[in-house]
Amino acid sequence: MHHPFRVGAVYRNREGPYEVVSIEGPVMTLRYTDGEVYKGDSATQARIWENIQDESAAVRPEPDLIVRPRNKGRQGTLFAGLTEHDFLAGVSVELGFGRRTS
Repeated sequence: MHHPFRVGAVYRNREGPYEVVSIEGPVMTLRYTDGEVYKGDSATQARIWENIQDESAAVRPEPDLIVRPRNKGRQGTLFAGLTEHDFLAGVSVELGFGRRTS
């Protein structure tokens, strides 16, 4: 079975990052950052590693698809709230729970 692992390198699976301690045939020994040691199938770990890599690639936006902010001249302007002149005469405002004011 071909796998991407090298002894001494750090990878990760759903449990977290781990270092590959040894690879003996189809069995590999992993050491997690908390010191826990696990022996598992290298083919299974390879599938998990490849899936994580695919998921990470899918999350990264393509450079030409990055959304750039609009209205650059107004960035950083704080909203100070509405004032009386922001409303048209004769328009009523709901204050919640059915109460109205005009």
